[in-house]
Amino acid sequence: MFAARLGAKVRLVAKVGDDALGRQLRREVRGLGVRPLLAIDRRNSTGTSVNLVYDTGQRHFVSALQSCAIRFDEIHPAALRGVEHVLRADVWFSEPMLFGGNEKLLEAARAAGADTSVDLNWDPAWGKASRGRVVARKRAVRRVLPLVDVAHGNVRELCEFADADTLDAALHRIVKWGAGAVVVHLGTRGSGYYAGGRLVRAPCRRARRVVNATGTGDLLSVCMILLNRVDAPVREKLEAANRIVSRFVCGAFVRA
Repeated sequence: MFAARLGAKVRLVAKVGDDALGRQLRREVRGLGVRPLLAIDRRNSTGTSVNLVYDTGQRHFVSALQSCAIRFDEIHPAALRGVEHVLRADVWFSEPMLFGGNEKLLEAARAAGADTSVDLNWDPAWGKASRGRVVARKRAVRRVLPLVDVAHGNVRELCEFADADTLDAALHRIVKWGAGAVVVHLGTRGSGYYAGGRLVRAPCRRARRVVNATGTGDLLSVCMILLNRVDAPVREKLEAANRIVSRFVCGAFVRA
């Protein structure tokens, strides 16, 4: 949604159930200016998440995602045709993609001439599944990092993914494992971009009022993706992204 609202031509590859909610989501996505390329799960209902936002600013998601396990062979052939950038979002939620599919997708994206990025968001298995399963899932994502131009995540996510006690250690490991760069969501401390052993930071832009508390990290990532091929200093890109995020917090980009 954010990329389309900012003027980009966007395709969404996902999987939904063969139900009313799946059809509604297709209409909603098209209404936002996004081209949906959706696989249909005829056995499970469309996945649903409820985002709970607490007074402290912390969030908790309650989800039922039975139909979200898309496979690489279910991705529409038109998905990569003529694209400039492929974002693998929600990297943990489909095991067929996690264990083999992500590598095929990112290799195909590279072959199509696209830049690639991956959102290293919070894995629901962290803190709940067995240590062996968590290790296997982390290793699966680490293996595809040589195919990733930019990784995205907040400090807590990056440190947990990298088994690191500090952000510096996490960034060093993620790039050592093969990622070209890392966009860091720093919350009220702004944003950062790590590449070549150097972290460039830009302070946040304070919002005059808070209308939207959810989605700021996603919007920051989208802004940096759209600016990825722009010939400008990284600090200027981060500052531009932070200005847009501030506008979103104030209520911009939300359909009435």
